[in-house]
Amino acid sequence: RRLDAWIGRIVDPHLSEYVPEHWQSVAWLTGFMGSTARLCVTQGAAALLVDSRYWEQAEAELDGAPFEVVRLGAPDAPSQEAWLSQHLARGRVGLAPELWSESDVRRIRTSLADCGLELALVPDLFDDVWTEGRPARPQTAVTPMTQDSSAVADRLARVREVLRDRACEALCLHSLDDIAWLTDCRAADIEFNPVFLASMIVTDNEALLYTEASRFTPELLGALAAQGIEVRAPESLAGDISALSRDLVFMADPDRLSSSIFGLLERAPVEALS
Repeated sequence: RRLDAWIGRIVDPHLSEYVPEHWQSVAWLTGFMGSTARLCVTQGAAALLVDSRYWEQAEAELDGAPFEVVRLGAPDAPSQEAWLSQHLARGRVGLAPELWSESDVRRIRTSLADCGLELALVPDLFDDVWTEGRPARPQTAVTPMTQDSSAVADRLARVREVLRDRACEALCLHSLDDIAWLTDCRAADIEFNPVFLASMIVTDNEALLYTEASRFTPELLGALAAQGIEVRAPESLAGDISALSRDLVFMADPDRLSSSIFGLLERAPVEALS
């Protein structure tokens, strides 16, 4: 990939706090089983950066592995960017924009530039590296939370009212809890979390839900359609965002929307808290 370093973390493309096994690439590579960490890899060195909850656990689980454990928060412990600058005089540092928020990418790009390093946005390296025994992306059945047919219509109306108040015409949702609430649907894609992998676009006259239609019963698909929600294939999201954003002003939260989704917007969005 013409990179001099790679940075990663424990997260999925929806920036979830709890992560399906398909995206547990840090655990697969390092053996670390904690819930949060930063990964830095160069041609000659590698580090796992963990906060104080995991200092001892990381050192025990990585004992003998070729990783330096950096105790974030300890005196003189380097940040991610500082660690990279200690091991690289110059070069390109890669990350997967689908696994970092737009705010994260902006901050990291600035911090790396201050160290004389260039940020490169590239597809996730683990899609090429972790090819055997990788758990599949979850696709559990979606079920309705309640039988209240008015709940979804009311919630969509509230979202659209906020959009109008902010002089916006469309919203892209990528956070799974937001989508579960707005659709009044639940599933079990993430252990102990009643959510399903999906994205949404809401405009004044459309509510598009991007996930696998095979998850739904025909009755639930019909109920969602009656409430104004159309289910579309996940592969359609990128093209639909690009096309709609040529004509509509999107509202986007750079803290909750991945950099890859943010980059699909053809026109500058209104940046606001979700």
